[in-house]
Amino acid sequence: MGKLRSMTGFIPISVFIFVTALAIILYESSLFSLQKGMQSTFRMYTKETANAITVRMGTYEQVLRGVEGFLSANKDTITREMWKEYASTLELSNLYPGVQAIGFAKIVKQSELESHINDVRRSGVFYYRVHPEQKKDYYVPVMMMYPEDRINLKVMGYDLSSEPVRSGMLKEAGESGKTALTGKMVLKQEADMKNPPSGVLMAMPVYRHGELYGYVAAPFRMNDLMRGIFGTYVQGLSLKIYDTEVSPANLMYSTGDSGEETIMSAVLPVAMYGRTWQLKFDAGEVFFSQFDRSKPLQVLVGGVLTGFLLAMLSYILLKTRSRAYEMAEQMAQRFYESEERYRRTFEQAAVGIVMTSLDGRFMKPNSCFCRITGYTVAELLKKTMLDITYVKDLKDNEGCGTDLIAGRTDTYVTERRLVRKDGSIIWAVITASVLKDNEGAPKNIIMVVEDISRKKNTEDALINLNTRLTAIIENSLVGIIQVRERRFQWANNAFLEIFGYRSEDIIGKSTMAIHPDEKHYEDFGRFVDSELVFSKNGYASVRTEMRKCDGSLVWVEMAGKRIKDEDGEPCSVWVVMDVTERKLAEDRLLELNNTLESKVAEETHRRIEQERLFMQQGRLAAMGEMIGAIAHQWRQPLNVMALMVQNIQEEYELDMLDRDIMKEFADISMKQILFMSNTIDDFRNFFRTDKERVEFSAVQQISAVIDLVNQQFTAHNIKVRIVRHADAILYGVANEFAQVILNLLSNSKDAFLLNHRSDPEIKIEISCSEGVFRITVADNAGGIADDISDKIFDPYFTTKGPEKGTGIGLYMSKLIINDHYNGVLSFRNCEEGAEFIIELPVVSCCKI
Repeated sequence: MGKLRSMTGFIPISVFIFVTALAIILYESSLFSLQKGMQSTFRMYTKETANAITVRMGTYEQVLRGVEGFLSANKDTITREMWKEYASTLELSNLYPGVQAIGFAKIVKQSELESHINDVRRSGVFYYRVHPEQKKDYYVPVMMMYPEDRINLKVMGYDLSSEPVRSGMLKEAGESGKTALTGKMVLKQEADMKNPPSGVLMAMPVYRHGELYGYVAAPFRMNDLMRGIFGTYVQGLSLKIYDTEVSPANLMYSTGDSGEETIMSAVLPVAMYGRTWQLKFDAGEVFFSQFDRSKPLQVLVGGVLTGFLLAMLSYILLKTRSRAYEMAEQMAQRFYESEERYRRTFEQAAVGIVMTSLDGRFMKPNSCFCRITGYTVAELLKKTMLDITYVKDLKDNEGCGTDLIAGRTDTYVTERRLVRKDGSIIWAVITASVLKDNEGAPKNIIMVVEDISRKKNTEDALINLNTRLTAIIENSLVGIIQVRERRFQWANNAFLEIFGYRSEDIIGKSTMAIHPDEKHYEDFGRFVDSELVFSKNGYASVRTEMRKCDGSLVWVEMAGKRIKDEDGEPCSVWVVMDVTERKLAEDRLLELNNTLESKVAEETHRRIEQERLFMQQGRLAAMGEMIGAIAHQWRQPLNVMALMVQNIQEEYELDMLDRDIMKEFADISMKQILFMSNTIDDFRNFFRTDKERVEFSAVQQISAVIDLVNQQFTAHNIKVRIVRHADAILYGVANEFAQVILNLLSNSKDAFLLNHRSDPEIKIEISCSEGVFRITVADNAGGIADDISDKIFDPYFTTKGPEKGTGIGLYMSKLIINDHYNGVLSFRNCEEGAEFIIELPVVSCCKI
């Protein structure tokens, strides 16, 4: 004991120093672990984000590869409709956020530029032009885009090689044969915006016949590109993306500054198709709030206090007798172990545990309870259980606490909804018991709280799913049945309606009721056993004839799947569809297909004969017009020759006929005969029957027609005026083209003869613009009545009566222009008469 007293001052001080030193070591270790955890979490977020960006850009590269493959596979056969149909299947807006469009830019030489523009315009893009206008050796204009909305149409025809950033990227892609990416840029679609967002352009070369043909490209808006990658905002963590190096000028994307002090920062370089993106991450206080940063200090303070308490305890223990010392030491040991077990149980419990006062105020919550509610310990100590209970559940739980405190029950279990700190609602099972003091009076309430939100949501989802499935089955338009051991377990309304049964007539009954006979019943049973029961996938389908309640037969398609019913017994579910009408239609279609070839041949022959007849009638009608023209052409020379013959006779009777007079008569007669012979030759050439397609001048053919009918029109005082601004070389049957012009002129002449205009005039204007050769034949004969204007191109429609017209002239003219020249013949009434317009697509025209 004397030795014990001599150690009274030394041991407490030693204990205090030792425990304090141990607390410092634990503090340093805890602080190191905390920092490691923070760094690990921060690195995890940064690497995941960088990987997600790389993966997404790789996905978009595959989209470009798919488009490149589509262009290569179709080679020279691709059309704008094929492009739109393929691009629409990509669902860019839904599956690939950030992609503004998919486009194709073709390499066009200076010599090919005008032909390229005309080709694109003929495909339907009438406004297409290559811009900006520059004189260069080659261009890379965007000729196809998807989607073709208002914004993307700004890019149509834009020369990607006209701007250094895009041109450099195209050069890199062309030389490497790989995908390339531009640096920070403003997309062409958003160039007109006041503060346009940053974007990039990805391109991939397209080769055709081993040579670089063009590029497929996709523009990206950086903000949309990052949607879904960094779209779910991590509080306290910000991201900035720079092109090549970290500087304000190279900033392409930013989540914005959180306004708090940066605790941890990192810059990750990411290789991106020949460029390097710098990803700068900054994490602040909020990001690391998930870590209990006060824990090291708590360890240190707790250790110092423990050291002090142990030093005081050792001082007291050394003052007691040996037995008291031993007893105290044993009690302290038991208390420490009990406290440790309680602390571990309390803090490490997988459910929330909280101690409350009798009035419901929180006194001691464990970590799990804090996680469940989202509050910190300090915040919970200021609240009661009622504060976090969902308002609609308050009334259902009013008496539970009262019964527990009054001793009417030892414990109670309830399900209620709790409101978390963030406002979200969770479902929880709460088990509550009373803690009593030494005298048996209620002291505190201990509650065990388990989060059952996931279980509750699953139960609700299953209930909703069952309700929806029941509604779908009962209201389905196809029959559905469940069969076990060849007996009906249930059937929906559609099945009962197909077979004409009531539910009570078949439920629990044999399926023999719907089979035509016993043999069919047995054969079907063997089919089900082989296909449904013993197959690997447990699936079968069949089309067969079944028997309805009234004995009539019905064709059905049945598809079955092997499952287990609610008792766990094997059964099958079948979908049954009435296909009787379809079967009859298929039989009729089969019969039709057997005779279709002969019917098609007959109809084709009939149409060919009808078109030949139309053409022949048109030629005969035009021939009639030309015969009238010849009559006018011959009338004057015949009159001249008649006068000459009369003069010869008179001079002979007067004995004045000599060699000179005879020579003059012969010369004049031969000249008139030659004129009449040339007229016959022109007529024969105009109506020759050859169908050889040749190149010919449009203006020359029009002039030839006017020469043939000029005297006839002059005889009727009709003036024909030609205004020529251009000429074009057409390819086709020249006589057919001339017949169209003759038909239009003849219609105008007939209108003048009917309306008796004092100043009849036909104006033929010939022009060319934007690849379209246009011939306008206009008269001042009063026009065509509105009630018949939509019928003038119909076959056999005429306003002249059967004695003056066949009604096929305009019909054949439209047929020739549309089918033989790929053009358009249209009509409109103008100020004083009618105007017929012929529009023909041509590669080039010459100005006159």
